[in-house]
This record gives sequence, C-alpha cells and structure tokens, in this order.
Amino acid sequence: MVARFPFQAQMTKNKIYASFDDAVVDIPNGATIMFAGNLMGKTQTMPLAIMTAMESSLDSALALSVLLLAGSVTILIGLGLATRPKWQNRL
Repeated sequence: MVARFPFQAQMTKNKIYASFDDAVVDIPNGATIMFAGNLMGKTQTMPLAIMTAMESSLDSALALSVLLLAGSVTILIGLGLATRPKWQNRL
C-alpha cells in the first residue's frame, strides 16, 4: 500500500506499508479521511442507490435518476438567481 501526503513537508511523500493498520497509524492528528460508498444501514449516496435499484427494478432506478436530476437543476437555478445581481453589477 502506498500513501501520499503532499500536504506535509516533514513527512516522506511516498511510503510503502506492510498493512492497512500501519498506514492508518501514520496519519497525522487532525487529518480528514474521505471515502465514497455506503455504510450498511447508515448512509447511501444517490448514485449508489440508483445502481442498487437497477438490480431489482428499472422503474425505481429511473425515478431516482429523475429525482437526482430535478434536484440538481433546482439547485443550479437557485444559485444562478441568487448570484445574478452580484454579477450583473460587475459587467
């Protein structure tokens, strides 16, 4: 396993660890670890929910896809309307 820490100059940039445990121990305090995926019974991202729904029902996967698209468009329109006055004054 190779870990890269470009944010800390005092650390070696590339290390090879014998195990995952060794790699986790070397993470400095205050660092944030991000992951993509589901924690069973706790979290589920929308793209993974769509993929899971495709296994059982195409209709529910399409409904989730439309819901995700509608939410994204709504947010983009809202942000566009909210920032329009600021940008119009700069032009």
